[in-house]
Amino acid sequence: MSRTISKSGRGGEWASGQKSFSLLLLLSFYGCAGNQANSTSRPLFTQATTGADQWTIRCAHSEAPNHAQDMGSLAENLKLVQGLQAKNVRLVTTPTGSTIYYGQYTKVASAQTGRLVFPPQYQQDIELIRRLSLNQRTPFFYAQPEQISKPEVAGRGEWDVSTAKGAYTLEIAVFYNTTNFSQREEAATEYVRFLREAGYNAYYRHEQVRSYVFVGEFSDTDIVVANGTPQMGPKVEQFIARNEAEFRHISENGQIIKQQMPNGQFAPPLSYLVPVPSMRSAELHPSASPRRRGEVPRDTAGQPSR
Repeated sequence: MSRTISKSGRGGEWASGQKSFSLLLLLSFYGCAGNQANSTSRPLFTQATTGADQWTIRCAHSEAPNHAQDMGSLAENLKLVQGLQAKNVRLVTTPTGSTIYYGQYTKVASAQTGRLVFPPQYQQDIELIRRLSLNQRTPFFYAQPEQISKPEVAGRGEWDVSTAKGAYTLEIAVFYNTTNFSQREEAATEYVRFLREAGYNAYYRHEQVRSYVFVGEFSDTDIVVANGTPQMGPKVEQFIARNEAEFRHISENGQIIKQQMPNGQFAPPLSYLVPVPSMRSAELHPSASPRRRGEVPRDTAGQPSR
């Protein structure tokens, strides 16, 4: 029930294969499975961007005794800068500190990679802000992007991965918004619902930019150590074998994308175990590093260590 399509990409050839037929049916409802030429379902990349993640520039922050006055003065100076719009400067003051923000931006798809990146206007604004000098100082040198609506730690939902009973769980899917798709949380939640209706303990985690899907509950005894390297134990491998189509690889928005391995070959990324986080854990994946924190290592060919 799957097919593979290949095309040339940066750095070599890559191929994407669709996951199971059941997942495709589920995702077609949310518009995540329609980038096929002959598809008649609502495609992933044709929806409106309403609800897409919004970003701003955090220009400066102070908790000094006179923070309100100091930041207020800086904000007024920022409004006078040629090339910036005064109406986009915002000052937020609390009893403990004051912060200056500028602008509001929505990431766009890169023409080269298809991944979401900040638009040219953002790049122009933040570079200008960082270069600004006042009385031989650069008060905005450490300006950085900040997401406007961060997920609340409380109220993550009954299927948040923090509610899993084991010490580890298996990551099998990731969803992210694009310029034409803004329902990554809904798609991940419905995939979890689909897996639960099939009898599996499945969970999600909605982070600032991506939503992840996990399945299964495993203990420390399900990880074995050989030659000093932690490996998936027999129970984990048997669990994956029960549903290879869903559990063997990690999908991105319903597609299995082949990636270049250290040995130069292209292969679909394998699922892996991650520690179950606490409810108060802000993010399960705090960095964009290809090597995820806490994962059970695989060998250089991209296969589970054995």
